[in-house]
Amino acid sequence: MIELLPGTKIETVIDGNTADRILAPMFLSGGLVLSQVSQITGLEGHTVQNWIKRKHLSPPENKRYTRDQLCRIMNINILKESFTLDQIDVILNYTKNGIKGGGCPVSDSDLYSYFIGALVSSRVKKLDKAIDSVIMDIKTKYVITGQRLSEVLGIMVTAHEASQINRQAVVLFERLDFI
Repeated sequence: MIELLPGTKIETVIDGNTADRILAPMFLSGGLVLSQVSQITGLEGHTVQNWIKRKHLSPPENKRYTRDQLCRIMNINILKESFTLDQIDVILNYTKNGIKGGGCPVSDSDLYSYFIGALVSSRVKKLDKAIDSVIMDIKTKYVITGQRLSEVLGIMVTAHEASQINRQAVVLFERLDFI
């Protein structure tokens, strides 16, 4: 089934390898310019620039956005209907900052890939089991990071599904025959 890749306007069939299959070729030339980021995400350029100004996103180097930066934008885009930007920062930084005793930071790109994997897996498994199956490698190697990643992925998948359901409710509402 063709659907929008979460956080983007890209139509695709989503499976566990979708993030890498779609994103890897985009960065062969060394990064994306703002107009490409806008086209991919559906966000206005001034919105992305505002996120940079407000420190929710690091600035591009030589006007080029990296895969990590694009994934950060897509992660924010996934969560922005359910959370404020400050709350989103806490969520996205939870697997990066303050990890002690056997933890490792998770990049925005890896987080997005794990999210897609958990989303796909949650369609056939209970959410906690789906997340565990996707992050088993990191969870066994880095217990604290794995726990935090599990919590963040639960938030992201639930927020994404909630926004999808909300959109469906709006479509159904608009079909009502008003007198």
